Amino acid sequence: MLWTPVKTLVIALDISGAFDIAGAFDRVWHRGLLAKLQARGVSSNLLRLFGDYHTGRVLQVVIGGQSSQKYSIQASVPQGSVLGPILWNIYIDDLLREHPEISAYDDDCTISISYLRKDHDTVAMDMNSKLQAIHNWGSQWQVSFAANKTQAMVVSRSPAASDVMKDKIVMNNTALPLEDFISILGVDIDNELRFNRHVSRICKTASLKVTALRRASHLLNPQGILTLYKSQIRPHLEYASLAWSSTAPTNLNRLDKIEKRALRLIQEASNPGHIDSLEHRRDVGALTVLHKAQVQQVPHLSSLRLPPHGRERSTRTVHSSRLLVEVPRSRSSQHQRTFSARAARLWNEFTSTTDVAEMTTQQVKTAAHRWRSRKPSPLYLLYTHGDT
Repeated sequence: MLWTPVKTLVIALDISGAFDIAGAFDRVWHRGLLAKLQARGVSSNLLRLFGDYHTGRVLQVVIGGQSSQKYSIQASVPQGSVLGPILWNIYIDDLLREHPEISAYDDDCTISISYLRKDHDTVAMDMNSKLQAIHNWGSQWQVSFAANKTQAMVVSRSPAASDVMKDKIVMNNTALPLEDFISILGVDIDNELRFNRHVSRICKTASLKVTALRRASHLLNPQGILTLYKSQIRPHLEYASLAWSSTAPTNLNRLDKIEKRALRLIQEASNPGHIDSLEHRRDVGALTVLHKAQVQQVPHLSSLRLPPHGRERSTRTVHSSRLLVEVPRSRSSQHQRTFSARAARLWNEFTSTTDVAEMTTQQVKTAAHRWRSRKPSPLYLLYTHGDT
C-alpha cells in the first residue's frame, strides 16, 4: 500500500489584546455572562449575587498623585479571583460546544485539520467557514479575535504544502500569513515538528540560570543549591517535554549537557546521592500519562489512547498482558521518538512485568520509576550515589 503524507493546517487564535489570561478576562461582557449563567440554570438569589459581584466596578488611573475620572466597567471579571477562570470558561463554553474541533486552554484557542494535499482547497474553505463562525460568535458576545495576531501554519516537511495554502486562509477579511512556527502555551512548534527553535530557547534560559546559580552557590548550602535547581532550572528543561520529545537526539543532548552542568555544581557542594536523568523522568511521565489514558480512561486524554494489541497472549504469571497496545508503525527515526511510538514500546515492556490494572496514578508513577531505574541512561549512571 502506497503511503501518502498527511499535512496539518493549524490556526492559533488570538483574542484581541490577550497577551495573557488577563486580556481574555477583560472581554467578559457582564450582561452576556448573566444570560449564559441563566441558561445554565443559575437563577434567583444566586444569579442576583453574580450580578452584584460585577456591579459598581470602576476604572481609574492615578499618576503622580493626579487621578483621572472614573469609568464604569461593563466587561471583565476581577483578575486574580477564584471565580475569574470559572466565569471565563462558562462564557466561552458554548463556542467550544458548537465547534468541538477547537482546542482551548484559557485564552489560547487552536484549530487543526489534517488532510491530503489533493484536498487543500476543500480544507481551506472548511477552515474559512469555521473562522467566520468564530468571528460571528465574537461579534455577538463582544469578544474580538485579532486577525493580525492570529497565527497560521501548515505542518509538513514539504515547502509546497505551505505554498498551495498561501493567501487562502482568511479571517475577518484578512488573509492570514503562513508562519514557519507558532507558539502555543509557551511551546514553539515549527512546521516540521523538529522543535529546534523551542529547544534553543529553553537551553538559553536554563543555561543563564545555571550560570546565576553558580555565582550564588557560595552563599547556599548543598540542599539550597539542589532546591533551586529543581525549582528554577529543571522545570524549563521539562516543560511540555512529552510534546517535543521527538526532537533530534542532538537537541536532547543539549538539554543533558545543561543538566550535567547543574548536577556537577551540586556535586561540588556535596554528594547529592540519587538524581534521575531527564530521559528517565520523561519516560516515567509518558508511562503515567498513558496509564491515565489507557486504564483510567481520562476523557481529556482520549486522543492519546492506543488500540489494544491484536493478538492476546496468555501467561500464568502476568495478568496485565491484556493491556498491551499496538505500536504505531514508524517510517522515520523521528516518528519512533514521538510520544505515541516511544510510549507504546515502553508501555508494552512495563506492563509485561507489572500489573497496573488496579493501580492509582501515584502507584503507577512509583512502579514506573523503579522499572525505569533498571534501564539506566549514561547520565543516570554518572550521578547515582557512589559512582565515580
